[in-house]
Amino acid sequence: MKIVQKKIKQRVVLILLLSSFIGLGSVSTYAKDKNKKRTVLFEDGWQRLKPVKDKKNTGNFKSLSLLGKSVQRSNLKWTGAWCNWTLNGTDGIRKRGVVMIANKQENDDWLISNKIDLRDCKKPVLDFEGYSKYGNLNDNQLTVLITVNYTGSIESTEWDELDFESFHKFKYSRARRIDLKKYVGENVVIAFRSKHTSKLLKRLARVTCLSKVEVKAFKK
Repeated sequence: MKIVQKKIKQRVVLILLLSSFIGLGSVSTYAKDKNKKRTVLFEDGWQRLKPVKDKKNTGNFKSLSLLGKSVQRSNLKWTGAWCNWTLNGTDGIRKRGVVMIANKQENDDWLISNKIDLRDCKKPVLDFEGYSKYGNLNDNQLTVLITVNYTGSIESTEWDELDFESFHKFKYSRARRIDLKKYVGENVVIAFRSKHTSKLLKRLARVTCLSKVEVKAFKK
């Protein structure tokens, strides 16, 4: 009986070892697949820039205004337009980004990206970081939009609005992610729209900051 018990124990130990080995292999493969990183297809380009006289320096975006007067102050910061400036990142550390200051006037200002190719990828996402302060949600609005047929004109282009959780009333950037799988196979343009309208101009005090924008996807 002792010998048999010993053999049984040896077999049990062997089975357990084999199970552990197989299990570890599965965990390792799973972890590798899970940690596979998306490729950056588009980035904002703000970190390499700084405020410059007579320029908004918004990197791989174009700053366009449909309503309101854009003015550059003596410190090179603009009001009434998206412009390059230093702001608070997600960790509270100061970094380069873009800012939009309404300055108590009605405005409709757009930040339009370069074209982004989603034709040879899967599971694309829009990752962005930002925050806003002052003003209220009704009179001061930020929307994120996307199009597959940008005509070169904001007004003649058909836009889809993308939902995201508001990051209003924060002192540093909050991260947000939007799924773009609906647009796989397309060339897209993404826009951030800052719109301020009210009968009481004193309410139009929103300061909106974006510290990072990226589109990422797994390559096919």
